[in-house]
Amino acid sequence: MSLSKFMKNQYGKWFYLQLLSLSLLTFCSFGAQFLVTYDLGQIIDSVSRDYQETLRYFRIIAAALLLSIVTSALRSICSGRMTARFACRLKQSIGNQICKVPCQYIESFTDGELLTMVTKDVEGCRNWLALCAKTGCLPAQIGLPILFVFQYDWRVALFTLCLIPLAALPEALLASRLHRYHAREKKAYSMVLSFFNTMVDSSLVLKSFQLESLFQCRNQVLLDAYKKERMSRSLQEQLVDVYSRIFGHVTNVLILLLGAFFILTGNMTLGKLTSIILLANFVGEGIKVLNEIPVGYQGARASLAHLETLLLLEREPTGKKQKSASPLPDDGSPQCSAISHTMPDACHTVLSPVYEVKSLRFSYGNRQVLHDVTFAVAQEEKIAIVGPSGCGKSTLFKVLSGLYTPGEDQVFFLGRDVAQIPPDDLRTRITATTQETFLFQATFRENICMADTGCTDTALIQAARNAYIHDLIAASPQGYDTPVCTTTQSLSGGQAQRLNLARAFLRDTDIWLLDEPTSALDADTTDQVLDHLFAACGNRTLLMILHNMQEIHRFDKVLLLVEGKVAGFGTHAALLTECEAYRRLYAGGTAQEGDTL
Repeated sequence: MSLSKFMKNQYGKWFYLQLLSLSLLTFCSFGAQFLVTYDLGQIIDSVSRDYQETLRYFRIIAAALLLSIVTSALRSICSGRMTARFACRLKQSIGNQICKVPCQYIESFTDGELLTMVTKDVEGCRNWLALCAKTGCLPAQIGLPILFVFQYDWRVALFTLCLIPLAALPEALLASRLHRYHAREKKAYSMVLSFFNTMVDSSLVLKSFQLESLFQCRNQVLLDAYKKERMSRSLQEQLVDVYSRIFGHVTNVLILLLGAFFILTGNMTLGKLTSIILLANFVGEGIKVLNEIPVGYQGARASLAHLETLLLLEREPTGKKQKSASPLPDDGSPQCSAISHTMPDACHTVLSPVYEVKSLRFSYGNRQVLHDVTFAVAQEEKIAIVGPSGCGKSTLFKVLSGLYTPGEDQVFFLGRDVAQIPPDDLRTRITATTQETFLFQATFRENICMADTGCTDTALIQAARNAYIHDLIAASPQGYDTPVCTTTQSLSGGQAQRLNLARAFLRDTDIWLLDEPTSALDADTTDQVLDHLFAACGNRTLLMILHNMQEIHRFDKVLLLVEGKVAGFGTHAALLTECEAYRRLYAGGTAQEGDTL
């Protein structure tokens, strides 16, 4: 996608009109400055001729200065508003894309890469927009001076015209390689950001294992790599700037010598020479802007290429794209599949399974994680998903909850192929908690109520009580309006997990998918939470990834995964009798924690 089209799409339909208006303001501002520069030389010659003529030039200069001040102020205000609006809309697009792109695609980006997009890439595009608006000065800084110099002497004007390509072309060639310098710098910068995030998240491990020196060394290596790439890019840009400055000094000397020659031959006055020297500097400033274009373009091009790796990813399908598929039942109950037509006025049906998984296969790139997984979950069943670390429990959970999209005819939800169901439709039927707890920089109330923004205080407090977090919140200085500081981790892992469970109790759908919801809780709190959970889920369907095998007796059935395959599926008693792998796991007492697959 071209830069102009990309920026127009991000900004909106008035992009070109506002950019043109801003360019016109810039032209007026620098056009007024040109009049001041031009008439300064004229006033020198008029002093010796006529007082009234001198006064007239003085009035022109004063009016031009006033016009320059007013238009410069307007240009600064409009440019600031336009670039700020563009940057905000671009960041909004990045945020929307992160929310809408399938989960497995977002997980392929590191935190540093995403932060680099929001900071450096947005800034690169914003700077290019500001430079585009600034190019309105070029007709005033280059075109008008050359036009008026022709009135003085065509030879000087022709000499000035020849200087422009000599200044611009070499700098454009030097800047043409900046694209890859910018790309390498962004990659190094994203690695630094990712490492800093890791240091913050792992601060407890870092200190308890005395890894400070190791982390400092690793951080220094990444910073050195970033410094090297940044210096390479900066050096390339400095070469462009140095060439521009040297060329400007040389041309000023040449123009001065040429003007002195014309004065000696009687073809030019001192005032005209002064105007030409001032205009030459004015043109030089315009050439600097001209030389900024290839530099800014290469930086913006590198930013666009990086942003497109995210912004061009295909989004999750919405209900509008699924017209051929029948909607899920509005009441959340399972669909009925007619199996008898002997009584036309009666509904002789059997309930479709809530989930029916048939030979499910799932891969991360070239690595297959799930192999021909097959099982079914009936309405109101309570299923425990167990297995050693890395067996694919969390991957299966993400497929069932709609975070990952399976292939066609592999997973059915209420009789519908999940591959054909819009993810939002699937997720509205499910209460899901992930293994990772998440908190926002917000109050307790806001953190819980995001599960149901229209909930009453009574429902909020009851959900907190069910998760055994109410007493902690009530004891806080401002109760439910107490801010939660995620930066300094004001809550322990167990408290954050209970807050996560409070969201689940508040959402309260007919189907619950819980990924190790009590792994960070102590034994007593775990028993209390699970007691209430199973009481609340009496007529609901529950699937839970479980690490504490001592709680296995609560479930109707157990699904055992080993190396991405179903090693056993049935009741706890049946598996103890029939499945050796399950007996070994149960004998261990606790399934492996830290499952990330």
